[in-house]
Amino acid sequence: MRKLERMGVKQSVVGLVIPTGYSFNLDAFSIYLTLAVVFIAQATNTPLSLGDLLLCWRLAGDSKGAHGIPGSAIVFHATLNAVPTVR
Repeated sequence: MRKLERMGVKQSVVGLVIPTGYSFNLDAFSIYLTLAVVFIAQATNTPLSLGDLLLCWRLAGDSKGAHGIPGSAIVFHATLNAVPTVR
């Protein structure tokens, strides 16, 4: 952030854009896990019930803080593997 300010970018712009971009990047991991499940279900012609979709939505919320943990996707894979429809 200091480098951008030294380059002439206003402090108010840097203070808004950098944290916002970082936060959206964290959300991308959550979105990826949910969309991967839906994509695989559609690719294999597997119908997902409302309960299955709610589980995916719940996992997306739980994975919000998991982006910085190496191998955290394995935990979500194991959770989804426990659901017979998604398996």
